This record gives sequence, structure tokens and C-alpha cells, in this order.
Amino acid sequence: MTDANLIYYFFILDEFCKYFVPELKKHMVDVPGKRSLIVPAVWATAR
Repeated sequence: MTDANLIYYFFILDEFCKYFVPELKKHMVDVPGKRSLIVPAVWATAR
């Protein structure tokens, strides 16, 4: 695997997360007092 392939895969994963995480949030049930099971703060914004 070359560096270019690795960069390409990270780019594709990042593009997927940009669209997936907001869609997932739309379908999650918000329970007051409970922590969310998603960690998008680290995931989607770690650039």
C-alpha cells in the first residue's frame, strides 16, 4: 500500500463521516441524563 492509497482511504472515510454522523444523530433518541453512544466530537472533527 502506498502513501497515496492510504491518504485516499482516509479521505473517503472522512467524507463518509461528514454525511453519516449527522444522519445518525437525526435518528437517535435523546434521553435526558444519559450520555450519547456516539463520539463525533473526536471522530468527525479530528482533522
